[in-house]
Amino acid sequence: AAAVEAEQRCMRLQVVHDVVAGRLEVSQEDLRMLLAKPDGEVELGAEAAPNEQAQDGLGEARLVREAMEELDELHADRLVELKAFCDAALAEKELLLQALGTDLLTRGLKDIGLVPQVEQPLLSRLLKEVDQLCIERMAVADTAARHPLEAGRP
Repeated sequence: AAAVEAEQRCMRLQVVHDVVAGRLEVSQEDLRMLLAKPDGEVELGAEAAPNEQAQDGLGEARLVREAMEELDELHADRLVELKAFCDAALAEKELLLQALGTDLLTRGLKDIGLVPQVEQPLLSRLLKEVDQLCIERMAVADTAARHPLEAGRP
């Protein structure tokens, strides 16, 4: 019985480790449920004094609490990273929108020689965005032609 309990404790610790390491995604409630001992389960060291059993339970509770705190910190870090990523993407889009407001694209399409070398990287990024937009629009048009009901046509 002690070996089974030890194995179950190891499995619970592995769950905590996998969640903290990011290999297992579960909600906090699901994690609590996974880590909870089933009713009637024999404690490790059932022959040990009640004080030792209480310490084991406190140790697991502390481990779960620490794991949850670490998960909260990781979540906060990921939110900061996500915000930074979104801010960078929005800044890039804003730059491209500003470039569209100038005649950069028109000059670039007429003659690349009309575009100063300092503006050429921006023109290149703008052309890539235009190309991607055309690809997406062609895919939507192709889907609409193949499946007119999905495109909202009668």
